[in-house]
Amino acid sequence: MRSLATITLSLLALPAAAAATPFPQSAPMTVAELDAERGGFALPGGLQVAIAVVTDTRIDGRLVLRSTYRLDEGAPALQAFGRNASGELVAVDAATAAVSSPDGVISLRGQGGGTTRVDLAANGTDVSHLLGRSIGSIVANTANNRAIDVSTTIDLNLRNATPDLVGSSLLRAEALALSATAALTR
Repeated sequence: MRSLATITLSLLALPAAAAATPFPQSAPMTVAELDAERGGFALPGGLQVAIAVVTDTRIDGRLVLRSTYRLDEGAPALQAFGRNASGELVAVDAATAAVSSPDGVISLRGQGGGTTRVDLAANGTDVSHLLGRSIGSIVANTANNRAIDVSTTIDLNLRNATPDLVGSSLLRAEALALSATAALTR
């Protein structure tokens, strides 16, 4: 996770043609105006960045919980998925207090500060995915002989990355991504 943070911070520091006044004085936007704006963010020079975080939990090789969080067009979007009786992944409605699945009870709840917690309460295993301002996973297991695997994938989309927008920094960003991948696989 630390290497991914390094990549993100490095990408933010990419040299680009910055405006003379990067934060010109303007009237603050209303809450309604902010809600209608796109997610992600734009770097100096106009490079648009979108982020998606997908956390999967598998118990004994079976996908039992998937959470996705996207900062893209519009407001940030959180989705949770659990298995139905036939084993297919189905979306869990955030408006519902809790949903039963063959693997346990799935619920979503706000943690405050822009973080949402997706919980799976199973027989002897409790799993939580934290998504939003904070990203993480918590697994509490009291059952025996279970293989539990949690993986988090972060997708960083540089939508309009062109050589004239990014310049020679694109090659440096690729080198950083390869270094981070090598560090994560050791």
